[in-house]
Amino acid sequence: MAVSACVIVECDRDPSLVVAELRTLEGVKMAHALFGPMDAIAFIEAPDLKALDEVVTSLYTVQGVTYTDTRITRPVD
Repeated sequence: MAVSACVIVECDRDPSLVVAELRTLEGVKMAHALFGPMDAIAFIEAPDLKALDEVVTSLYTVQGVTYTDTRITRPVD
């Protein structure tokens, strides 16, 4: 079963530029700039937790990403 998460992203450059790059990364399903204290959010998915960790780590390869806060989602019936 795939694992998904919402990742809040803080950055030190224009969030629209960061989001454009986040959208090109493998495992990033969606990314959007935000209004408010945090700059962006990325919705990610991977086949398992190890792979999800690799996706989160890859977010830091994007210039301007300074901090992430990952929230793994859970199914609710």
